[in-house]
Amino acid sequence: MDPAEIKLNEEKFAVFLQKLKQKVGALDAFQLNPVPMLNNERIDVISEQDIYGPDRSILQGNSKSGTSIRPMATTATNKMRVEMKWYGVVIYLNHDLCNDLKIGGPVMGTLGALTAGALGAASVLTAGLAAIVGTAVAAIIGLKTAEIAIADDGNGVYIPITWAQWAPMLATGFMTPVSLGLAAALIHPLSM
Repeated sequence: MDPAEIKLNEEKFAVFLQKLKQKVGALDAFQLNPVPMLNNERIDVISEQDIYGPDRSILQGNSKSGTSIRPMATTATNKMRVEMKWYGVVIYLNHDLCNDLKIGGPVMGTLGALTAGALGAASVLTAGLAAIVGTAVAAIIGLKTAEIAIADDGNGVYIPITWAQWAPMLATGFMTPVSLGLAAALIHPLSM
């Protein structure tokens, strides 16, 4: 994707997100069915192929301009953070958390609470829903421990989830075997 297109999508999404936050329930409605709303705002909808495909052009951006969606590393004190981007939700795990997962900790409850806190802090989901989804995302992260260990090169990993992937998982409550299987098959950690 052209760096100018990435920048334009970022700008349009920032304006759109502000509009959503002004209306009660609008952000929740968006997350349950984001594609039509993004299309209406003329924000590009990307697929998992754009993130995980062979060329991963959306992540590489343009090295001359420095424009890409590749994230910066998390800090040592911030083991996990979550951000809403124009293309979806991104979960960042720092190197310490990746190491903790590799050696068998933290326990699922701790990881669920950490994830719920990160989702809530980013205003991705409201507190009650963040707790439920946080537990499910923690289960997905638990399933991806081996991939996380491989992807972490000392800077942590990030897990991008496109809006097209997020909505069906959220609609099924993340906790059904189908949604967890879908997430495990389609969502992968990437090196920072």
